[in-house]
Amino acid sequence: MNNTIKLGHNMTVQDMNRILNVMNEAFDKGNSLLLSAGDLIKIDGAGLQLLCAIFKEANTQHIDIKWESPSKALVYAANLYGVKEYLKLQVGN
Repeated sequence: MNNTIKLGHNMTVQDMNRILNVMNEAFDKGNSLLLSAGDLIKIDGAGLQLLCAIFKEANTQHIDIKWESPSKALVYAANLYGVKEYLKLQVGN
């Protein structure tokens, strides 16, 4: 079963509790996650750290994560912070 998680417009320090709660529920359901990030326009270092932690936990639990329409803001920030590969954001994204 694939769980789609919409990240929304913002992934900043103010959004961490909301996103963390959604992710914990998704991990409890298992299998795989599809992160919908097409609407994401603002992401900060805390948002990227949380995404890295999510990918690390998913790897530990053998849960596959895929992206649906990662926004330019996400790809730019991940590239800037050097985590684009870790977050499995392809060059074409």
